[in-house]
Amino acid sequence: MNDNDTIAAVTAERAYLREVQGGCQVPVGVHGEVNGDQLLLEATILKIDGTREVREQICGNCSEAEALGVKLAQQMLAAGGKEILDELIEY
Repeated sequence: MNDNDTIAAVTAERAYLREVQGGCQVPVGVHGEVNGDQLLLEATILKIDGTREVREQICGNCSEAEALGVKLAQQMLAAGGKEILDELIEY
C-alpha cells in the first residue's frame, strides 16, 4: 500500500536532510504536513548547546516535494544554518 501524502512528506524531508547532510548525530529537524495538494515543510537547525536556532518553513505543491526540501535547506544554510553546522566539525 502507498499513501501519496506520506510519500510527498517523506520525499521532502529526505531531500532536506540530504542537503544539510543531516543524520542521527546532527541537531536538525524537519516535518512535512500535507493539506490537499499543498505541502507545508517546517525545519530547524540548532546549535549543539541550544543557544542558536535557524527555523524556517516553506509551502508548495506536493508534486514539487523534493525541490521544496532542497530549497528550504538552501535557504536555511544561507540564513546561518551552515555556520551552525560548520561548528559541529570542530567538536
